[in-house]
Amino acid sequence: MSEQPTTGEMTTRLQHVRGIVRAALFAALMGSGGILALQVPISTVPFTLQTMFVIMAGLFLGPRYAPFSVVIYLTMGAIGLPVFSKGGAGIGILLGPTGGYLIGFIVTAWLVGVLGALVRVVTAKQSGLRLVGYILAAVMGLSLGTYLLGTLRLAALLQIGFLEAALVGVVPFLAAELLKVLLAAGLIVSLERRGLYPNNE
Repeated sequence: MSEQPTTGEMTTRLQHVRGIVRAALFAALMGSGGILALQVPISTVPFTLQTMFVIMAGLFLGPRYAPFSVVIYLTMGAIGLPVFSKGGAGIGILLGPTGGYLIGFIVTAWLVGVLGALVRVVTAKQSGLRLVGYILAAVMGLSLGTYLLGTLRLAALLQIGFLEAALVGVVPFLAAELLKVLLAAGLIVSLERRGLYPNNE
C-alpha cells in the first residue's frame, strides 16, 4: 500500500498549486498590459503596463513563482498568442529591438521577489516603511534586470553606444516608469492590508 501524504505534504502541494495559479494570472495581466501600448515618437520601444505587472508579480509571488509567471507570458507570446506590445506575437519579437527588455523581465521579477521578501522581514507590519522598501526593490529590479539587459540588447542590435541606446530606450519612459513603480508597490501594500499576503518562497 502506498503511504498517504502527511498534512505538511498536502499543505506544500496546495501552496505549490496556488503559486502556479497565481503565476498564470499574472502572466495574463502582463499580456493585457502589453496590448495597451502607446508608441513614443522618439523611441523604438513602446510604453506599456507590462513592467507594472512584472513588479507586482515579483512582490506578490516571490522569487520562485514570479520568474515562472514571466516565462509563461513569454512562452504565450512566442507560440503566437497576441500578448506582446500592441497585440504582437512570435519569436521574432523576442529577437528584435524590444527582446532584451522582455527577457529582462525574468531577471526583474526574480530580483524584485528576492528584495521584496527581504523588505517584508525587515519592516514587519509597518506599511509605510514597507511601501518605501517595495519602491526601492522595484527600482533596483527594473534597473538591473529590464533596463540593463534591454539597453545592452538594443545597443548591440542598432550598433550604437550604450548611452545612446539608453537615451532611446530608457530616458523617455523614466517618469512613466516611476508612476508604475509607485502604483505597483501601493497596490501590493493595499492587498496585504486586505489579508492577501504574498508568497515568501
